[in-house]
Amino acid sequence: MDGNSPAQFSYAELERRIRAMPEGPAAEYAPSALVTPFAMVGAAGLLLGLLPSLLIEFIAPREWMVWVPRAGGVLALVGFGPGMVRGLRLIVRGLRRWRPEMIEQLDYDFAQFRALIGELAELPERELRERHAFLQTAQQRLTAKQGFLVGSVEKIGILPVLLSVFLYLRNTDDLTAMPFWQAALASGLLILWLLATTVSLMRLRMQLFELVLDEAIRQQAARAPVR
Repeated sequence: MDGNSPAQFSYAELERRIRAMPEGPAAEYAPSALVTPFAMVGAAGLLLGLLPSLLIEFIAPREWMVWVPRAGGVLALVGFGPGMVRGLRLIVRGLRRWRPEMIEQLDYDFAQFRALIGELAELPERELRERHAFLQTAQQRLTAKQGFLVGSVEKIGILPVLLSVFLYLRNTDDLTAMPFWQAALASGLLILWLLATTVSLMRLRMQLFELVLDEAIRQQAARAPVR
């Protein structure tokens, strides 16, 4: 870090340094910058398609209830389609060359993170320990909130989205005839999936910050003279 002073060190600076690292051999497998926005569009499309099934319980049928689900279906296809196609292609490639690619990437990542940890180890020990302790506390609080908000939904991956898509597709002939409980279930699962995905990404980033800070503290301890 420039100057190696506590005032210049922050989580934002640490994030900037990590993001500035080249992806290396696994760059092709890294999530595309458009995957998340497209997935959000797909989820919004499914929710839009299920909207008439929810509202018809409370208001009389309207003409827009016919074309809104169709528009939602198009949005869902546009949103989820590219990511699924790309994911399948990468899975096939990964199954064929997983061993050499994994080893090459591990060597590359080790060199990159060793350099980053070396930079962090030059910072004051107290600053590193305070930042590390705060991350541990923040993770504990986030985990507690995640359990309260979404339970263990993140452990079942994309299954909520697939179930929502299944309920949507099996009623494409007349979405307004979909039972209210099915529409509510599909919508609820999509919302929970979005929440769980967001929280899981936050936890993963915190764990990465904690890892590099912990290693920097260990490196400082190893350098310290024995008394």
